[in-house]
Amino acid sequence: MGRRPKNVLSVVVFFNDTIISFTLHNSMSVFSAELTVILVALQHILVSSYRHFCVYTDSMSALESLHSLTERRHPTVMEILLLLRKLERKGFDIIFSWIPGHVGILDNEQAGNVDL
Repeated sequence: MGRRPKNVLSVVVFFNDTIISFTLHNSMSVFSAELTVILVALQHILVSSYRHFCVYTDSMSALESLHSLTERRHPTVMEILLLLRKLERKGFDIIFSWIPGHVGILDNEQAGNVDL
């Protein structure tokens, strides 16, 4: 892996056969970063010709926030929920699946090895 500046968080999204990697400033909380990853995945789903998706994440707190009334004040949670409604209206079928850490799914295990 290459050297990364200390003031960024590295993010990787696997979408079909595509690796989407980007960095976020480290002042962003891990929770907000996890939500941002989900949002980016959903944005890519929106322009896909496929209609059935499973979004895997190791962030239980991000998944729980999508069902929490108190977390709906978080701007990224609100943006995700609006995008999910839009995707549903367009006929997309999206399920979320929690996976523990970086084990069991090849792309998730490889996420830590992507050179940004």
